[in-house]
Amino acid sequence: MLILFFCVDYVLTLCWFWSIINTKPTQIILELKMLKENIKKGHAGESLNRANMRKKSVEYIERLLCDIPVGKQLPPIREMMADSGLGRIRLDYAIDVFEKKNILERRPPVGIFKVARYNEMESINCIDVLQCGPTEFNISGSFFVNFMNELSLAATGRHIAIRTHRIRVDGSIEQYYKLLNSHHIQMAVIIHLHNPELLQFLDDNHIKWVSLSPYVNLDFRNTILMPSDVVPLQMEHLIGLGHSRIALMHGVSPGNMPLSLSSQHQDYYRIMAENGYKVEPQWVAFTHWVDTEIFAAWDQIFSSEPYPTAAIVPDPCLSATYRYMERRHIRIGRDFSLIARDDLPVTRELTPQVSSTVNSITDTVNIVLESIETLFSGGTLPETCSISSRLISRDSTGPAPEV
Repeated sequence: MLILFFCVDYVLTLCWFWSIINTKPTQIILELKMLKENIKKGHAGESLNRANMRKKSVEYIERLLCDIPVGKQLPPIREMMADSGLGRIRLDYAIDVFEKKNILERRPPVGIFKVARYNEMESINCIDVLQCGPTEFNISGSFFVNFMNELSLAATGRHIAIRTHRIRVDGSIEQYYKLLNSHHIQMAVIIHLHNPELLQFLDDNHIKWVSLSPYVNLDFRNTILMPSDVVPLQMEHLIGLGHSRIALMHGVSPGNMPLSLSSQHQDYYRIMAENGYKVEPQWVAFTHWVDTEIFAAWDQIFSSEPYPTAAIVPDPCLSATYRYMERRHIRIGRDFSLIARDDLPVTRELTPQVSSTVNSITDTVNIVLESIETLFSGGTLPETCSISSRLISRDSTGPAPEV
């Protein structure tokens, strides 16, 4: 078409020279001019049509991007051709546009994947919480039960749905694969992560994630740790009251401690050593949230002299601990001091009320949601973020009894 246009233009030029000499070709000139205009209009029309088709193809891919979560695959090319009425060349052009913007990624021979958000209109509409820890998720009043309740309320205020999934702490990675493949997960909050293979799977599938109090020592990306100052606060309080024989009870088995509890375990030994206090082997006990096991843990702690005069106890073990002390005629707050960790409602329901450190559930929820929004908008997080705590002194702790 373009060659014909220039040929006509060349003939018109010759005819113009001829018309200067002879007026007879005037009619030929008029006809050639009309032909030139028609060709010009046709060429412009073709260019306009091409631009419209490109625009249509880009708008079609835009619509797909708004409906497909990050990490998911676009329909096959043939399916998109049938759905849009566009040819393969037009669709390839639109895909190239978004590939250059790092929004789409071709992965031959698998397909084409959305790897980033398209625009700010895309928002988080659901957060999937993977609960990987032990039974504390089922204990009324436990920190993580309260955390889930407050997270749900805060997310609802932001028009975000919360879905929860329980994973056995001793389960295989296949549990995660099955779960993640059966849901369109955009954002995951993982509580007590215990299998590092999961993170690679999430990264490979472009799923954003935040890890809260993991069980395993990872590279600490996107990790929120529980307070690191809990035991130092508890020990400072007890030592300040004159206690030097202090026991420590954990509500998990030694092999199932999350990093935060493992760190607290180490802090206990370190602080006792720094103060020149000896730790008797029976003073450190591991138990579960069952009365018989809690009683057995206390039997171990009091199995031989010297007996401790104070102890750090998990909140869910407090009720059984008070019953045990009553049976042994040990007066809490006078003969023996107890201090708890999370200031759950039970600490205020018992008599005497229990001294405790307290972790702000509201702060934890806010940190989690802010971390999610940062990741979803393409930002990065510091390697780790720790939650702070404070101590509340009540009647369950008192001066160390005279030896």
